[in-house]
Amino acid sequence: TCVATHLRSSPQSSGDIRKEDMLRKSSSISQAERVCKEGHPNWHNKETSLFCDSSVFVKSCKNKCGSKTGQCFCDLDCFQYGDCCPDFIESCSYNLMNKTNVLDINSSERGKYECVAINGTMYVYLVSSCDLAYYDTPLEVSCKTPKDGDDEVLSLTPALDLETGVVYKNIDCARCNNVKEPKLWAIQTICEEKILTDRDVKNPGVNFIKKILTSESCSFGFIVPNNAKVRSCMPTEYKCPSCANDTLSNLCATSGLHPVQAATGGPYPDHGIVYHNKFCWFCANPTFMNIRSCHIKLGYRSSAQFELFSFQILVDVSVDNKRKLNVRSSSGIHSVDFELECTTESSCMAVVCPNGYMKNEERCVLKGKLVQTNVSATTTNENMKVYTKILEDLLQDTFIPTGYVNYDQVLKDRKSDNRYTQTIMRFNISFPENVTKLDVNKYMTNKYETFVKLAKLKDLSQVNMTYVILPPESVNQEPFLDAINSTSSLAAIWSQLITLLDIFLFIIITFAM
Repeated sequence: TCVATHLRSSPQSSGDIRKEDMLRKSSSISQAERVCKEGHPNWHNKETSLFCDSSVFVKSCKNKCGSKTGQCFCDLDCFQYGDCCPDFIESCSYNLMNKTNVLDINSSERGKYECVAINGTMYVYLVSSCDLAYYDTPLEVSCKTPKDGDDEVLSLTPALDLETGVVYKNIDCARCNNVKEPKLWAIQTICEEKILTDRDVKNPGVNFIKKILTSESCSFGFIVPNNAKVRSCMPTEYKCPSCANDTLSNLCATSGLHPVQAATGGPYPDHGIVYHNKFCWFCANPTFMNIRSCHIKLGYRSSAQFELFSFQILVDVSVDNKRKLNVRSSSGIHSVDFELECTTESSCMAVVCPNGYMKNEERCVLKGKLVQTNVSATTTNENMKVYTKILEDLLQDTFIPTGYVNYDQVLKDRKSDNRYTQTIMRFNISFPENVTKLDVNKYMTNKYETFVKLAKLKDLSQVNMTYVILPPESVNQEPFLDAINSTSSLAAIWSQLITLLDIFLFIIITFAM
């Protein structure tokens, strides 16, 4: 996008994966050159081991014609993508229509696609080549080569042709195939740590987006559009050196997709290159004893192990390269949805701000009042993930928080062995600048009563609430109240806030079900 977007998603981003793939390919080429000079023992070995040929690893098209089986396909489109299973001809011969050499990968269109990790271990084919009319143009270069710096995320974000459903590696690949209005896929970011400060939440803008896209505590992937025609894939090497044995080269090209992986050497070996089949492996490996595996493990676009909060970012690029960035909170953080319009990194303007915010050049600024709120509840539900989701939905349906919702959970014994969990939720609520204390009191009381009723339906009890109207001067400052310790009770919350009575309106409402 128009903001600086150096990928640092942990442990490995798509940009990292593509760069490593290029390094592996160059390494494979250098190995092949050495093999051509020194000769390859596998090219002359007549007793080639049939590793991975057991029924455990071989995927068959028998009774599966027209579908996918494991890592390969049994449909007519496998001709185009070069991913047919080895026994496709025998098992699905009625589909061949007298075609010859249908499994020859060199006759397929596999070269026009790139197999890309878009989310976790989900790899799909994306068009990564241009129409011949764009040969050797800057647009072709930007289509094929990921950019560094400000436009890195944009060059890695897939694009969709809304008319055909065809998917492209990036917006430039779509443009060099004459797609008039390509639509970029939504970016899903998930963060494991509280990287956004109170100031960020109260002033969302360019820096806000930079943080969630560049933090090592966040990872991101792409959300597949509903009408996109996607096909899962496995990135493989299927080219033999030019000096390789013709028979072996032909077997590599025509034996179908039955992948074999060769791990790399060194003190910290990675999973290594995946070869299209064992004959492609024989072609490329420099020694007969090179480590190989039938269990394929791919690099992946990381996904967070723990989700503290998440966002979706929608990027819309116009013909004149103006970009609109629409940021929507998904979970863990609320009511900070906004939209920017950018021409360059240093020229972005806020065009849509959340309720209670006003536009201030490149960012939105919280204009109203904040009410700092604490709500606690107890449950006997031992599934903390489900329990937290219930609480988050209840808060969103009643109080509508602004910014983070912090959860402090404590496991306690109510009676003998009957354990229960007490959760304290801490969050802010924004109000218009001219709201009165009386209006705040009425609103908070009403929302609390609604929360209690809904909580009872979800088997929650001992619901309590405290809140404080923050003074105007604190709205755009860093938070000055200490975080409540996870072992704190409501009495402890009272002791932390009671000293503020001279400054703030302070109300406690308690209800026990």
